[in-house]
Amino acid sequence: MMRHHVGHVLKHKTLRTPNKKLLLDRLLFTPPMVAFTIFSLGVMRGSSPKASRENLSRVYWGALLMNWKVWTVTQWLSFHYVPPQLRVLWDQETVPRLPEELVLTLLADMIASKTLTDDRLSAFFMISRRVLKLADCCSIRNSILRQIPFRCPDLRCLDLSNCSQVTNSVVRAVLQGCSGLQTLQLDGCRHITDAAFQPDHSPFYALHACTSLKVVSFARCSQLTEHLVLFLIKACRSLTDINFSRCKRLNLSFMGISDQAFTTEPSDQRNGFYAMGRALRAIDLTQSNITDIALFALAKHCPRLEEVKLSCCSEITDVGVEALVRSCRRLRVLDLNNCALITDRGVGVLGTYGQQLERLNLSWCMNITDKSVVDVAGGCGRLREVLLVWCTQLTDASLDAFVPGVEPTSTTAMESTAARAKGLKLNFSGCKGVSEAHVVDARRRGLEIITGA
Repeated sequence: MMRHHVGHVLKHKTLRTPNKKLLLDRLLFTPPMVAFTIFSLGVMRGSSPKASRENLSRVYWGALLMNWKVWTVTQWLSFHYVPPQLRVLWDQETVPRLPEELVLTLLADMIASKTLTDDRLSAFFMISRRVLKLADCCSIRNSILRQIPFRCPDLRCLDLSNCSQVTNSVVRAVLQGCSGLQTLQLDGCRHITDAAFQPDHSPFYALHACTSLKVVSFARCSQLTEHLVLFLIKACRSLTDINFSRCKRLNLSFMGISDQAFTTEPSDQRNGFYAMGRALRAIDLTQSNITDIALFALAKHCPRLEEVKLSCCSEITDVGVEALVRSCRRLRVLDLNNCALITDRGVGVLGTYGQQLERLNLSWCMNITDKSVVDVAGGCGRLREVLLVWCTQLTDASLDAFVPGVEPTSTTAMESTAARAKGLKLNFSGCKGVSEAHVVDARRRGLEIITGA
């Protein structure tokens, strides 16, 4: 409110120009007002004066710099073009009407500097808001987050990753009020459970957003079970990307995503992956308890998958991988990191059916040999990155398979060889059978190779 009275305070005729008023507002009035605001908010929230002073010394400069960054242009326009009697209204209406890109930038800066408060976040809420990225905002109260669907009903993307305070009530409010929501990221929200998405917990308010959701991410959400997966694939028919990675890392007793989440009874053709069908494009099942049965279901009902992450799924075998690759011919990304039961049989089939592969991770698959790597190199012509970290049975033959076959007998030939290898990145870290001489020669021909212990 002090900004509204700057024009009345500065009565001297030499201080009546807009630029002088702006300088005095920014340099004289703003610093003490920011300090007073931070301190008084701490006291009103129940902190002691000593704790409030400590908080003030910690966040003051970041808050002041952010204030100068955000409000200087606004105040310049205010002093130059807005009549004094309308300046309060101008200040209140400015932030909600900022362009989407600028809002995201300001929010990111505030989050990084830990200066985003409940009041400041509320100032960014408006009906036309489409994107809100609030990752790592652990200090925002749930009562403020529950206002999102009422004040931003047309939201399309909401990121609440690592907001550990988020509970089922926040998620349900968003699903009920944001009917057009397409992306919902809840990574690390460890308090949410299956109940947040269950329709029987909301007899009067439908979860409208479930019909429009395309991307959902629940990485490290330790209390979710296979029942949520079943509900999602029944109700969210538009889903194209699901992330359940590391859902059991925090609490094994709560989490055990297994084959049951991906299979259905033959008599229920409307459920499971029969319902989702061809819409699914990406799925992340890192560290899940699935077996080949789940891969059979994916292969049968989701042939248009482009990205599959199965890192640390220790129960899957060559049989499941082979079924998946044979059916899903559009695979661009396949992650089999630390899948201990995978051998040459499962990897070799990629050379026949994985022509679209661009990124392949076989790190710590210690049962594969040069044979399957040669098959991959010969059949997957679009590869841009291959990770073979600690595949201890590999030798120089695996590296040679990726090196262009033309012997560079001249400068022109060498340039042609490098051009063919351009863009391919290989990681042979920990592969003791790959010699340094072959690595040097391959780099000379244009390959980007990472090695090391």
